[in-house]
Amino acid sequence: MNTNLLNNIAFDIVKDKVIEDKVKEYTEEQQREAEEALRENRKDEENEGDEYPDIEDPDSEEERIMQKELMKRKEQYDHLVEKENKKKSQKYGTYKDIIETEFLDTMLKNENVVCHFYHNDFDRCKIMDKHMKIIAETHPDTLFVRINAERTPFFTTKLQVKVFYDF
Repeated sequence: MNTNLLNNIAFDIVKDKVIEDKVKEYTEEQQREAEEALRENRKDEENEGDEYPDIEDPDSEEERIMQKELMKRKEQYDHLVEKENKKKSQKYGTYKDIIETEFLDTMLKNENVVCHFYHNDFDRCKIMDKHMKIIAETHPDTLFVRINAERTPFFTTKLQVKVFYDF
């Protein structure tokens, strides 16, 4: 049999296994995070009554409503603070280079991602880079990355990245 064909088949099997492993790793990580969040919520619920030990239960319906509204607003505020901290840690609003080994992690761990497969010899890619930098600053909720298409043959073939010429 043709050695080239065998090499291609082996390469396809290995790359599919790598992708499968990354997806499995990501789902396991998501599950661990969800379990941890559930444990924290349970701890918070157990400690909820200890927060204000001197305050008795509300006497009137109005006080109950006020306490519920206060807790609701506190949760909303905590959620917003957590969301902002997450954005700051992920460096959204910037345009950065990644390499092939970071590609899957970047795509799976971030909700909104724009990836530009570039080639150093193409002027259109340089123009695109200029515009992507501008857009990245105006969209802080999205992660903008670029990856060298020449150095990532696996993903360019798997994702069928094409170059369009203007004749």
